Amino acid sequence: MIFQGKVILCVNHKSSDLSLFLYSHRIYENKKKNHVRKKLSILNLKKRLDPNDKYTVIKRHESKIQRNLKRKYMIERYKEKRQQLKKYISEASSPIEYVYWKYKLSTLPRDSCPVRYRNRCAITGRARGYYSFFGLCRHQARSLIQKMFFPGFVKASW
Repeated sequence: MIFQGKVILCVNHKSSDLSLFLYSHRIYENKKKNHVRKKLSILNLKKRLDPNDKYTVIKRHESKIQRNLKRKYMIERYKEKRQQLKKYISEASSPIEYVYWKYKLSTLPRDSCPVRYRNRCAITGRARGYYSFFGLCRHQARSLIQKMFFPGFVKASW
């Protein structure tokens, strides 16, 4: 194991692939069966990045990114149904009908609500300082502008 800050690199001995594990992994012991069962939260980054490359950016919150992608899928899946129910709620003629359509709306999955989706940086997964024009956080947008990936931007001076 090679410790690098809060990330542990573990070399898989069966195949020489590198797997990236989170520092806060848990090991559970199963006393009934007399063997150790490991529960590890694994970031599957084999295809996406090379751990030896110093310019590679590691996404910090992989589980949050995956959860956000699931929410995006759920939003698209239930979008029409949600709009239809909201239309029925606004056109409800009696309080009973209003409550009924509100109940139907509340039975939809929580993750299908667009408010729960969070914009994240495409490179790092950072949620704060997100510029929708680039789809990146402020740090990555600034570094790519300095490297001239986005032409036409000039450093401000007055």
